[in-house]
Amino acid sequence: MPHDAQQPAQRVMVLYTGGTIGMQASANGLAPASGFEARMAGQLAEHPELVVPQWRFREMSPLIDSANMTPSYWLRLREAVIEAVEVDGCDAVLVL
Repeated sequence: MPHDAQQPAQRVMVLYTGGTIGMQASANGLAPASGFEARMAGQLAEHPELVVPQWRFREMSPLIDSANMTPSYWLRLREAVIEAVEVDGCDAVLVL
């Protein structure tokens, strides 16, 4: 589904990989952590003045530090992006 670049995205897929933005402190330093969707929703709820597009969330498995991404993980992300657009009808994908 092509997206008109002049219009803001209406349906956004957030693909969460566990990278920097979602890491939390652990005994061994910062580590990828699940539960990012709830944390993101909580932050958005604190700012009702924001105009936010309809969004879906997918947590990749396993969650990894972005420094540990490999070409095979990149290919899995590629497939997830294609699925978000072609199957789920999203017109934008945010990879975190």
